[in-house]
Amino acid sequence: VATGYDIQETSLPLPLVLNPAVNATLTIKLAAHTPTSLHVTVLSSTQLPIENASVHVVKTGYDTTKQTGAYGQAFFPGMPQDATYTVTVQASSYQQSVQDVVVNGTTDVKFTLTAL
Repeated sequence: VATGYDIQETSLPLPLVLNPAVNATLTIKLAAHTPTSLHVTVLSSTQLPIENASVHVVKTGYDTTKQTGAYGQAFFPGMPQDATYTVTVQASSYQQSVQDVVVNGTTDVKFTLTAL
């Protein structure tokens, strides 16, 4: 990760694992670094990204919802403080998932949704 930046979105889920002699193209979208941020990746049970999933992050004094992009990711920069947030992920044709997530500095979390 470049100093002064956070990863906002990648074209492949991280961590990236490649077998020897395999080529892959990875696109990375960076954002200005903030002291506290949350990067959410939403995948199907077959590990494919889920586009347009709703990601709702809430705690007292903070309530934000974003949609995942084409790569199944949503980025929440500049969160007010390190704390525990309730994260709810919903997508059409999938079971909702809710987790309490401790956000401490730059935090990455993955949700795997089960099809209905």
